[in-house]
Amino acid sequence: MQHYFLSEPLGIGQTVSLPKDIAHRVSRVRRSKIDDELELVDQNHHVFLAKIVSLENKSVEVEIFAEQTRQVELQQEVTLLVGMPKKEKAEWIIQKGTELGATTFIFFNSRYAVAKLKADRLAKKLDRLNTIAKQAAEQSRRSIVPEVKVLDKLSDLELSEFDHTVVAYEEAAKQSEKSNLVKVFEQVQTSQKLLGVFGPEGGLAEEEVTTLVDQGATIAALGPRILRVETAPLYFLSTLSYQTELNH
Repeated sequence: MQHYFLSEPLGIGQTVSLPKDIAHRVSRVRRSKIDDELELVDQNHHVFLAKIVSLENKSVEVEIFAEQTRQVELQQEVTLLVGMPKKEKAEWIIQKGTELGATTFIFFNSRYAVAKLKADRLAKKLDRLNTIAKQAAEQSRRSIVPEVKVLDKLSDLELSEFDHTVVAYEEAAKQSEKSNLVKVFEQVQTSQKLLGVFGPEGGLAEEEVTTLVDQGATIAALGPRILRVETAPLYFLSTLSYQTELNH
């Protein structure tokens, strides 16, 4: 079913004229017809069912007839903090991470990162990444669109705003550490804020890890294997989903 986000409050019985970009997708791309149904998410993250009542030129009107009550979001607000990866890897992390339930993505200029965020390209890059997040949220029928941010350096982040912080560190995997991730996921409560930290291709520098640990972060291995930067955040989200959504 088609699924779109609107920046206004919605209610049952309301007739809505879809924004031009969404109307184009509904009428021209998806070739929808009168009485076809779709989902609309309003500014308060409520999901409604609507049916098409008018298709004229580039204009599409729908009538809302029901509210959806299914729970699609993770029980926790999950932020992924990732050292800026090369090329299209950031787009991959955002697309798949959105499908797996992440709430926020933050990329930063890690010491060992090969890719660096340049100020003159930052706005365009962020616009592109946030568009990918929105498209992935539509595809996976989320009730929120994750936000994508950029930090110049790790020290710009205040860990006190999170209830739990996990640092995925390859040295922990080499030392066969295998309990810390499970411990954190067993402790995390509904609606708490969870931060997962992941290094770029070159990994996190020792001083970066120390800075995080000094603020209360937990070092954890993601299994016994060394994962790529684009794989580790998805492992983290999948494991959390199993622990909090399936393992009950």
